Amino acid sequence: MAQSSRLDMDELKKHLATKVIGQRVEYHERIPSTTAAGKELCASCDVADLHGTVILPRSRPAGTGRLGRAWVSPPGGIWFT
Repeated sequence: MAQSSRLDMDELKKHLATKVIGQRVEYHERIPSTTAAGKELCASCDVADLHGTVILPRSRPAGTGRLGRAWVSPPGGIWFT
């Protein structure tokens, strides 16, 4: 049977050894920018409920790095905010 390239969030959490970071994961197959997604998430709910949240996309075509430089993150890695 072929293996899926999609992350298995239940499997990921099973191996997570933290008590805060990553206990809530916002997974997206493709998202332009994790920073923009984080800002949208903060604007849409109580920020206190987001403590430790990780935004995790499979690919991120329009991210930004230091000094506002373009940062493209193709499928095959782990890209998160």
